[in-house]
Amino acid sequence: MKKSIKLMAALLLAGGALFAQTPEQKELDSLRAVVKNQQEELNRKKTITITDSTSGESVVVDIAGIKVYSKGGKNGKDSVSVKIGKDKKKPNSEKRVLTNYLRLDLGLNNYLHKGSFSLPKSMSALDLNPGKSVNVNLHLFDQAVKISANGKFRFYYGTTIQYNNYRFTENVTFSSFNDSLQALPTGYNLKKNKLLTTYVTVPVGFQFESRPDKLKHSFRLAAGPTVGYLIGSHTKQVSSKEGKEKNYNDLNVERLSYGINAKIGYGWFNLYMNYSLSPLFQKDRGPELYPVAFGIVINDLDF
Repeated sequence: MKKSIKLMAALLLAGGALFAQTPEQKELDSLRAVVKNQQEELNRKKTITITDSTSGESVVVDIAGIKVYSKGGKNGKDSVSVKIGKDKKKPNSEKRVLTNYLRLDLGLNNYLHKGSFSLPKSMSALDLNPGKSVNVNLHLFDQAVKISANGKFRFYYGTTIQYNNYRFTENVTFSSFNDSLQALPTGYNLKKNKLLTTYVTVPVGFQFESRPDKLKHSFRLAAGPTVGYLIGSHTKQVSSKEGKEKNYNDLNVERLSYGINAKIGYGWFNLYMNYSLSPLFQKDRGPELYPVAFGIVINDLDF
């Protein structure tokens, strides 16, 4: 009996010693766990991943976070680059949706009457100085969505504030009388005589990029419809006799506009054109004139 009691006591003491770890033993176990995790992570990163880019011309080799880029060049020569660490920003060639803010177009306004820039004598009061009839398009927001695997074809849309400035050459004042636009001689010289209109427009369309992986060396062509709504219009005259005058009276300017937008360019150099299929003035309340604007895109490197 005494031997049994002694044996049980010895077992209890041994078990207590096992469970009662010292702080040094706990720290040692923690270090062992960290080392084990590091070994597992290192073994996992031994895997080599090879991925073809969307252009089909370059190859990326990823070895434990170190990326080696190989791309075919001219005359059969390949270029190789090495990058360590994570990519800070995904390149545009890999993005499906490209977004731009606050782009700017700057150009000139004119209008057509029966397909011609020349107006008949009965409409000479509306003759323009095309070199001073400025068009400005402020693109608040626009996006291009890739609709092909190689990124060459895209669908775009956005919101734009369109400022139109029509600079007249004649010394006349415009007014609306009996729902019709009237031009009355001023009897004195005008230093400046112009009509200004402001529209909110929504341009949409399709775009082609010859080199979506390198937009700075890409030829592009885009076209589509545009819908707009008039948010403001007025005339402005400057003369030695009357000084500066602004008139915000309704001149029967068409409120709802629709037309075609187009763009062509290479790299950073791009030209645009906006052609209105709706007249400048409301039907039967003013002359039949169809606005057209063309110019240069100021900042358009992302699309």
